[in-house]
Amino acid sequence: MSRLRLAPLLLFALVGCGGPEFQYNGSWKGNRNLKLSNVDRYTTYTLGDVSLTIKDNKFDLTEEGIPTSGSVSYAGSHIELHTQYIMNVSIAHEGGDADSNHPTIVVTPQKDGTLLLDDPRAPDGKPVALKRVDKKES
Repeated sequence: MSRLRLAPLLLFALVGCGGPEFQYNGSWKGNRNLKLSNVDRYTTYTLGDVSLTIKDNKFDLTEEGIPTSGSVSYAGSHIELHTQYIMNVSIAHEGGDADSNHPTIVVTPQKDGTLLLDDPRAPDGKPVALKRVDKKES
């Protein structure tokens, strides 16, 4: 092969690969550390607790003590969670408003290895940091 043909291949190998992709699969936990008045600290902690499990293109998420699940889509530098079930009941029964009632949740990896979960319906209106609670799956 001539040098002209090798140059694009070498450039692709150096730039196109970009290093290893972030491994989202696994279990993640965090807490919103809510400040609620007239609520005992155990209830407040439970309401702020967030747990997320991602396996391939599916997720299970518990926020405010309510389990949800659905599909995962990959969108550049983050993933998006699309709710399909709440407490194991399909959101389809809500009719045409189901998608607007359950907006897309954005999950972005951070440089320190944590995830930032941004749920538009969060009780405090803020993203929450999640730490991996299991070993990375390969």
